[in-house]
Formats: sequence, structure tokens, C-alpha cells
Amino acid sequence: MRMSKKYKFSIVMAIYNMESYLEEAIGSLLDQTIGFEDNLQVLFVNDGSTDRSGEICKKYAQQYPDNIIYIKKENGGVSSARNKGLQYAEGELVNFLDADDKLKEDALEKVYAFFEQHKEEVDLISIPLYFFEGKEGEHALNYKFTKTRVIDIFKEPKCFQMHISSSFIKLQEMRKYSFNPMLTLGEDAEVANKLILNKGKYGVVANTAYLYRKRLVGNSAIQGARKNKANYIPALKYLHLELVRFAKEKYTNVPEYLQWLMVYDIGGKIVVPYIDEEVLSQSETEEFLGYVKLALQDVEDRIILGREELRRYYNLYMLNIKYDGFQKEMYHIVGNKVEAALCRQDSIVALLRRQKLHVIRIERIEDKVKFFGYCDFIFDMYDYKIIIECNKTKQELTLNESEEYQVTSLNKKIAKGYVFEFELPVECDKNEIQAYAVLGKTTGQITVILEEEKKARDFAQSKLMSISENKQRNPMKLYIKRKIIPKYVAKALALSEKKSFSTLRTKKMINDMMKRVPRNCRDYLFNYRFNGENHFNIVFGLNKAWLYNEEDLLVARLEDVFVNLEKVDSKANKLLLKGSIMSPFSSSECEFYYCLNGEYKLCSIYINSGRSIRLKGKDKVECCEFELLIPFEKGDEIFFELRIKEIKVTPRIETAEISFMPGMIESSCKLELIDTKKIVRK
Repeated sequence: MRMSKKYKFSIVMAIYNMESYLEEAIGSLLDQTIGFEDNLQVLFVNDGSTDRSGEICKKYAQQYPDNIIYIKKENGGVSSARNKGLQYAEGELVNFLDADDKLKEDALEKVYAFFEQHKEEVDLISIPLYFFEGKEGEHALNYKFTKTRVIDIFKEPKCFQMHISSSFIKLQEMRKYSFNPMLTLGEDAEVANKLILNKGKYGVVANTAYLYRKRLVGNSAIQGARKNKANYIPALKYLHLELVRFAKEKYTNVPEYLQWLMVYDIGGKIVVPYIDEEVLSQSETEEFLGYVKLALQDVEDRIILGREELRRYYNLYMLNIKYDGFQKEMYHIVGNKVEAALCRQDSIVALLRRQKLHVIRIERIEDKVKFFGYCDFIFDMYDYKIIIECNKTKQELTLNESEEYQVTSLNKKIAKGYVFEFELPVECDKNEIQAYAVLGKTTGQITVILEEEKKARDFAQSKLMSISENKQRNPMKLYIKRKIIPKYVAKALALSEKKSFSTLRTKKMINDMMKRVPRNCRDYLFNYRFNGENHFNIVFGLNKAWLYNEEDLLVARLEDVFVNLEKVDSKANKLLLKGSIMSPFSSSECEFYYCLNGEYKLCSIYINSGRSIRLKGKDKVECCEFELLIPFEKGDEIFFELRIKEIKVTPRIETAEISFMPGMIESSCKLELIDTKKIVRK
């Protein structure tokens, strides 16, 4: 008879034909530094396996009768197997380790140490997920594991959790939920996120790992998800819409956290270009898209556009699903001479410079070289042309529509594809090729990608032609070289507003003075009209913010604003930082934070009008000053953050403190400036 025993962990393992991997998974539990026999309960649930999985489970159950329970049931799927195992769980925390995966040997020890400190705050604790076998590296969602901490989903809405296998849950809370048998994929995300949404917080332990097997044979449930019917209609119906219902019941609305999760998961489904009729018929595809539309009604457009990992066509496609097709009046173009952006309200859909020409074949024809390639163009709904330039000779590219290169989603065409060809004479040893897109008043450089690298190298080595892939030039890149704005610059700017450019002497004086003004501030000031002020607006997109004037000309970027540290000092275990920020973005719109060891705090600032640039008696470029005195121990890290709405930018730090640069302020306080953005005490 089994003796009653209190465990720290119950590991529920659903097993179906896992004989090739099972012992490795069990071995990772036996090797846990927390101590297997004293602290772990393992529940093997054999879900109707037809291989040797049952025999392996019985062997270990006999060897560790006080720790392992073997349960056999008819095949019913992973959800029913986990629900069955959960009935026998006795540990403080429960985990659902997949039978082909592993835990790093210190995982349970570190999770439990965190749990003891935060058991009143969180019901779920997650650890990073790393791949092994068929693929190595970390999961795309590991960005949230910057450090071990409690995540408030309302403060960090992009830090969502998709996997329950890499999570550890309070058993008493887990018993309030069950896995939905209608879900064979995504069942873990449903339960995990109900737990997280209910509490509004969860824990992350950064310095350990869940090891996820990417099988060499590629036959795991997740690896085959894109070819699995369960990944589509059931996932939207029983996962997304169920979480929306749950969130509205608790909060009356859908938190940003859940919106980011939904866009991430839906995006991963619609990027599938083609799907077999056996997986999704045409009518089932329409049904799936209907559920997608229903789910996206509760997602803000800026969040749909904020899914940066997708090709922009798919972000646009999600908007088209949400609004029943592309409606041109919902979009507009802003730009300057070298850059243009397609915008939806105040969010950027796509940038002109990110458009690409793909060269797939290069042929030598006597003294000419002929190029063949393809492209797609997200600005297709507007009048445009593409120019090829070689040695200052230009020619317009002719594009011919091609089904082969169109952009598709689940067998549906969502963007046109084109093929092209052009030829260039071999005039010298080195011929430079550039491509430009002309869109209205904008002529912006775009990228040429050479897909036949070997042929490109052959041409280069023969010196008939030197071909190099165009590095994606950033025409909007602005460099700030000066920190201090002389007061007399304001007078020069006032002269410029009074049309005092009429004399060369005045123009030269203003130009010389303007060189000392940060470039983003300079552009901003010169974009005032002489007969009145321009109206400015802020456009958001891809974690960036741009300031445009009423003519849709770019005048400033939030990412170019920097923090100027004017005094750095240490007092005992406290760090004194005094400095300023000079920016055309108004302090009423832009918030300034400092982050100390992962904790963000709003930084108090005050406007120094004496150092601000003024026109017509008003501060046009505010000089915002700050002073911080904060505890700063060895190993601590601090950086700054600028925020406008949901946009967060980590600015560069500049300092005139010569003693700071080598990392020494006093003999007792060694500091280092990392990547010009983070201060670390050594």
C-alpha cells in the first residue's frame, strides 16, 4: 500500500508511443539536483500506446514505487491523458513534461526556490525553452527571460506564455481547470493563460531550461501542426475565442496581453502558403478565416501591425480579414525625399526601403550581363516605378505579373508577384548596381538580393563585373554628434524664421551654428513655415516613433534622441546621475523612465527654458533635465527608456565625464558603459 507523502513537484507525463525518447525524459527527472526520491512524484499516463512505452513505465514504477504511479487508459488524446494524471497529483507544484523532452538538471531546484519567495504572488512559473536534436537554439518567446522576476501582464503585455510543459503550476489552482479534449493542439496554452489572466501575474526563472526536442524525423505534434486540421478551426474556436470569453468575463475587455498572444498565434497560422485539401477544404478555410475575423475584432490595429516577425503582407492581410478586405481610404502615405511609409492611422504598415528585388539568374551575353528575378511590392495599390541604376545610367524596370511568385496564405493569393529581367553593359572592371523605388515625391533605395551567389562570385572573380548585394541603406538614419546646445543658437534660429537667409553672411552663420544642434532638432526647427507654424503629427510603428510635419515630411525620430549625462558620481552605495534630454518630442507626449535591475520607474524631469530652443517666445525643443540618486550595488544595471504611447525606445547615453569612460569614478566604484546604452557596476 502506497504511503501518503508530500511532494514538492508532481510531473504528469502523457505518453503515446514514446519508446525511443521516454528513458531520456525520465533520466532528466532522476538527475534533478533537488533530489528525485525526496521531492518528486511522477505520473505516467499511458494513452493506449502500441509500442514498448508501457513496459518502460512499469520498469521505473517498480524501481521507485514511492515516487512513480503508472496509469493505463484507452487512447483519448493528450488532454484526456493529462486530466487523468492530474487526479492523482499530490505535489505543491504540477508540471506536464512531454515524454520526448527533458528538463535541465537544476530546473526544479531553481523553480522551487523562486516559488518559496513568490508563492503568494503567482500561480504559474515558466522557464526558458531551448531546442535540441534536429534544431538547436532558443524559442522565439524567450525574450521575456531577461532575468528572474514576477511579470505583471498589464505592465509587460508582450511577455505572453504559450506552453504549459515549460511551466510549473500550483496544484490547488490547477485543479480549478481541465484540458479541453476538443483541443489536441493549443490545449496547454488555454489552461496556462486562464491561470495567468486570473492572477494578472506569473513568474519567470531565467537561469535554467526546458529542453524541447525538435525530432530529426519531424513527426512530433508541434512539428506537424501546420499539416494538422486541429491547428486551425479548433484552435480559433476553443482557444482564442474561449480566452476572449474568459478575459471579458473577468475584465469586461480583452487585455493587451491576450491581444499580443492572439496575433502571435494567428500570424503563425496564416503564413502557411499552401495547405492540402485533406487538411483544410475550401469551405473549412473560409470557416477558419471567419473565426479569425471574429477573434481580431478584439485586437487593436496597432497590435496587429506590431507583429514584427511577419512579412508585412501578413500584417496587412490580418487587417484585411478584420475589415472585410482592403479599403484604400483607411491608409495613407507619408514620406520625404528618400523614404516613404504606408500608414494605417498613426501606425506604420510598411517602409519603402524594405522592398526587395530578388535576382535568381545571371547570364553573360557577349559584352552585356542579363539579370532575371522576381519581386512583390506592398505599395502595389499606389502608382510607383522601380529604377535600376548602373554607373549613373538609369533604366525603368518592367514588371510582369507571375502566379509563381505571388504571396499566398492557405491557398489564397494575398499579394501579386512579378518577374523581371534587365541587361547591363560591362563597361569597366567594377560596375555598381543600385535599385530605387519612385513613389510620389519619394525616390528611395531598395535592396537587391542575389540568390545565385556562386554566379555572382564568378563574375566578380573574372573582373567582368563586380556585383555585391546592396546593403540596406537607411536614408532616415540621423547621427547626433553634439550634446550641448549653445544659447546663441536660438538667436540664429530666430533669424531664420524672419527670412534672414537673404545674405550669405547670415546663411553661413546659421549653418555653422546649426551644426551644433542635434540633427533631429535641426530638421524639426527648419520645418516651420515663415508665415506660421507647421502642424506636426507622430506616426508609430515597429517599436519606433517618427515626427512628421503637415506636408508628411520626416523631421525627427524618437530613436535618435539621446540622454546626455552631465554628472556621474557615487556616494557610498548610491549612484548620482544628473543630465538632460533635448528632443522635439514634447514632454507632454513622451515619458522618461529608468530601469534598475529590471524594475522600471518614471523619472521626474523639469524643463530648463534657458537651455531650450525658443521661437516666438515658446519652447520648441525642450531641454528636460533630471537628477537621480539611486542604490547601486555590485552587478547592478541601469538603462533609460523613452515612451510615447506603447512605443518604447532605449536611448543612447552620452557623457562628458572623462573618468567615466574607462569605468572608474572612484576607487570604490567601477562603472562600465555597455553598448552606449547600459551602465553596469563591476
